[in-house]
Amino acid sequence: MNIIIILIIIIIIFFILLLLISRRRNKHYFGLAEGTETTLELKNNPQMRETYSNFKEIMFETLSAKYDNIKVIASGGMGIIVSANEKKSGRKVAIKTISPKLHKNPKAIKYFFQECQAIQKMNHPNIIRIYDTQDEGFLWYVMEFLDGETLDEYMNKTGVLDIASIVRIGTQVARALQHCHSNGIVHRDIKPSNIYMTQKNQTCKIIDFGVVKMLNSEVPETGAIGSPHYASPEQIQGGKITGKSDIYALGVCLYKMASGQFPYTNIDLNTKVFGKARNIRELKPDLPDELVNIINDCIALSPDDRC
Repeated sequence: MNIIIILIIIIIIFFILLLLISRRRNKHYFGLAEGTETTLELKNNPQMRETYSNFKEIMFETLSAKYDNIKVIASGGMGIIVSANEKKSGRKVAIKTISPKLHKNPKAIKYFFQECQAIQKMNHPNIIRIYDTQDEGFLWYVMEFLDGETLDEYMNKTGVLDIASIVRIGTQVARALQHCHSNGIVHRDIKPSNIYMTQKNQTCKIIDFGVVKMLNSEVPETGAIGSPHYASPEQIQGGKITGKSDIYALGVCLYKMASGQFPYTNIDLNTKVFGKARNIRELKPDLPDELVNIINDCIALSPDDRC
């Protein structure tokens, strides 16, 4: 009898862990990992809890006209994400909404529409797809539902990747970026947590276009937007941002996949000065020359020296 009880407890713990991992994945998937602060606000602010609750009711009521099986899978500072099935086609989708507290924030609205515009403009197997955009009392858009994990989560489990995996992932991300740049779009925040690996066939997809810059829009070309370890020198220093900034970030991703470390560990964010990159050969002597050359070309400090 005691053995049966222990087994039941183990099974319950296992499913709880699965649920926690799933929630963490979804937050990375949709760029909502910044939601902790909002969660604390909801706990401590009755008025905000009521606003959130009312928003969920309105959202569910509105979406139920077109969708079944609506479930909240992630929530954060920018909004709520739900999974659902289209009534007409039965297709499973993800729906991203913007938080009601941000509806009066021009910057948040700008980024939301920027993200919609950027993804809708592209159709590529390595870029998350968007199907529909709506403004029916609140802002939301419908995109493909991804089942898998981010490259960041994958590397946390596996550590350094083998050469074949690095080449496979790097090639897919490079093709996606080439498509972005040919459509006048710079992502500006390429990093492992914004690269999603589908469970079905390990296809990589770029996600979270929340800080994207349209090359032909009025969005400023300067500004240190991005993640410090993956942001290019010109981003850190507030210089002009181009497609070469994404190439730099891809190079850092390749370096991290191959060695488990960052090329520049001595970036001074106060003085905005980069030190010298560590020779990846010292960390991984067995890397092919071709891959080493590509990584070094990508992470060159000057955009003019990048491939």
